[in-house]
Amino acid sequence: MKNADTLWGRSCEEKFFVRSLEITAAEKLFYNVDKHLIAYWPKSYEGATSTLQSRNAYIGNFTEKWVTELISSVLPKNLYAISGVECVDLGLTSQSAADVVISKVNSKKQSSKIFWLFLK
Repeated sequence: MKNADTLWGRSCEEKFFVRSLEITAAEKLFYNVDKHLIAYWPKSYEGATSTLQSRNAYIGNFTEKWVTELISSVLPKNLYAISGVECVDLGLTSQSAADVVISKVNSKKQSSKIFWLFLK
């Protein structure tokens, strides 16, 4: 993240879709309506709608990285924002790691005694 003043907006959403299209099919990210792919249901749409569950993992991964970069941009130099942290003494494993941790140590494997905050 180049600028701490940059918060989530249209450009972040565009980056999400562009980066996600590099690793998955458009049908997993967009709704198919009358042979058109759309990201969101238009307010004027009157047909039946559904929630597209297949993009949840991609959104989760992208936003975790985005939040980590945002937090990193405002932390003092002696603290790190790290995503995907494991901490055995808190039950945070590779299958259920912390989304973002603020810590004194830049490592994916942590002890609960060395980090300041974790977001799950």
